[in-house]
Amino acid sequence: MKILNVIWKFSTGGISKCFLTYAALADVDEKIDVVSVCIDPQNCVYDRKPLADNGIQRIEIKNSLDFSWIRQLTNLIRKEEPDVIFCHGFNGPVVIQTVKSLCGIRIPMVCSYHGLYHAPTKGKRLVAHIYNKVQTMLYKYKADKVILVENYSRQYLLGAGVPADKIVVVHNGIPPLQDIHKEQNTSSDVIRIGLASRMDSVKGIEYLL
Repeated sequence: MKILNVIWKFSTGGISKCFLTYAALADVDEKIDVVSVCIDPQNCVYDRKPLADNGIQRIEIKNSLDFSWIRQLTNLIRKEEPDVIFCHGFNGPVVIQTVKSLCGIRIPMVCSYHGLYHAPTKGKRLVAHIYNKVQTMLYKYKADKVILVENYSRQYLLGAGVPADKIVVVHNGIPPLQDIHKEQNTSSDVIRIGLASRMDSVKGIEYLL
């Protein structure tokens, strides 16, 4: 099976970590061939080294208003002829469904979902509801499967009308706790708090502390 693994813009968050994890899927299953690509707006500032280190292809565009990615992604799909297109985050299903609709592509779309969109600025808070609504509608009517990282999102999507047979929960993996303890090299009487998160105010880290 060949999978086209697609993400719009790279970041330090969980969505990009998930993208990189699935990019390496062929390393553990020889029956799977994964081709990974990042649609990469050049006006965005972030660390692109993980993309290079993992051999990720990039479709470089000037900014979010540069729609040349449609032609480039379509050409890649037709060249690779994947069995499944796997996309991530809010923009992923929008990007893939746009290409499928405009270019007559009939390949199944699988999406990863990581929870509601939380607007990083006051301006974007005005459209956050629209983002979440569009995402849910694409899952409900266009996606073939939706991969979730926790059960809370499953309940949310079921309540929004996404069919249960489309939803699959695959929890994020972490190393065994005893291995983490060894790496930290701390005594047994030290209280340890584990946090799997980017350092962002939306994560509520101050409440944990």
